[in-house]
Amino acid sequence: MEVLKQLYNYDTQDAPMVMDIRSESVLPLSSGNRKYVFRLEPNGYLDENSLLLFKLKNTTANELRLNVLNGGLGAIKNVRFSVGDFILNDVNGVNEIATLEHLLTKSRAFQNSVLSQYLGNQFYTKVASSQQKDGAGLQRVGKGELVNDPELGGISLGGSDNASNTAGAVDGKVLGVNSLKIKTNQDDNHQVAVPLGMIIPALRGRTIPLFLFDEYRIYITIEFHDASVFCYNMAKTDYSGNETLDAGANDATFHDVKLQVDYIIEPAELVEQVKSKVKDGYAMNFYDIVRVESQLPTGTAGTLQRKEFKLGQNNREVHKIFMWRQFTDAPTNKRARSQALLGSQRCDGINKESVNYYINGQDKFPESEVFQNGFHYDQLGLALDVDLNVERPMYENSKDTQLAGLATRTNPLMGTMKPLGVDLRNGNAGIVGGGTQIGDYPILVKYAREPVADLETSNSPDIMGNKGDDGAMNINFYVLASRRAVITSGINRNDVVVSY
Repeated sequence: MEVLKQLYNYDTQDAPMVMDIRSESVLPLSSGNRKYVFRLEPNGYLDENSLLLFKLKNTTANELRLNVLNGGLGAIKNVRFSVGDFILNDVNGVNEIATLEHLLTKSRAFQNSVLSQYLGNQFYTKVASSQQKDGAGLQRVGKGELVNDPELGGISLGGSDNASNTAGAVDGKVLGVNSLKIKTNQDDNHQVAVPLGMIIPALRGRTIPLFLFDEYRIYITIEFHDASVFCYNMAKTDYSGNETLDAGANDATFHDVKLQVDYIIEPAELVEQVKSKVKDGYAMNFYDIVRVESQLPTGTAGTLQRKEFKLGQNNREVHKIFMWRQFTDAPTNKRARSQALLGSQRCDGINKESVNYYINGQDKFPESEVFQNGFHYDQLGLALDVDLNVERPMYENSKDTQLAGLATRTNPLMGTMKPLGVDLRNGNAGIVGGGTQIGDYPILVKYAREPVADLETSNSPDIMGNKGDDGAMNINFYVLASRRAVITSGINRNDVVVSY
């Protein structure tokens, strides 16, 4: 009869649905020298939409603004997420890798309409409607050339301060801050809000059950860059001399730094179900991001330059590798125009460069050297899962781009965002088992470039010239590898083991 009763019993067995979201402001335990330490309570689940909040204060009387490309995201240098003595994530160079993975993979409309409300970025481009010249009669912008939009963008990248509407400006607009000016009273300034899921890989697309760490101290440590890395100071720029817009290190200071944490409180029955899994080991799989720093020495124009970079990662499972590069020479005169807009948030490109990856004793690509920019762009898209959302002149700083009139070598957008990348996933879903297991052979990156020399004009090299791409470079490699945290039931508490 019991079996027969089950046949006509149409009652639904619903899971408990009494869930609560508790949002709390968490002030730092300690702070100093742009480093802030927060402690979280072991309650509920930590949600990826929790926010890092902060404001900036102008310490000068000059016009200041966050970088228009990535706003407040460009201010974050390092983030560490730890449970007791175990480090789940320790990401260095957050402003670069988070910008690449979470900002530049979105459409420009989404960046400026949604993310800008959080980050304070405002990056617009336009096609110049007419030829623009400076006061000396030298051409700055050609008709049809892609330029920074001086009205919709966060700043107007125009001519010198005394330029008229017809001389020295881009489409009749001179240099200035258009939005979100950083003022001397921090209460009057925009509050930057950075989702923790952007800057902590362990939180990406998931929630973390903090209640399993009830016997541990849970810390999030945030370290910021100084203002010269992420902030403009308009008064420091005499654009006719091609100086950059970089602010001074102490032109802006951080204030009201805190976390707005969302704790998801599940019903007690569901929490107990999760705790019961700890007896057999509760596993969390996520990405770890390892930054490997290196340098490329100065090359010779017209001569092929090769260098191998050793990334190591022996006995780790690697999914992706990204390569971010910046010239190291002083950003004055000829190089200033190509660095003026993005500043330290740029990723410099080379007109003719090639990269290959030596994985487990074999080259990733059959060709030893591939110099096509389109090939590099496609490989980066595979690693990002979507195309990089930047305009062509910002990535393909090639002669074809210049001959097409889309940009010149003196354009501030030319070749300023050209990251390289490779996808080492094997096609299987999942963080564990879906990458390439690196054995005893360390990962080698075989890089080659054929740089060009300085470009000058006979009239005024300081105004129209641009530094060649044969200079030394700082290079950061970001390696995304599998990481695993296993929580088991100990004698008096839960034990945590973090492994690769």
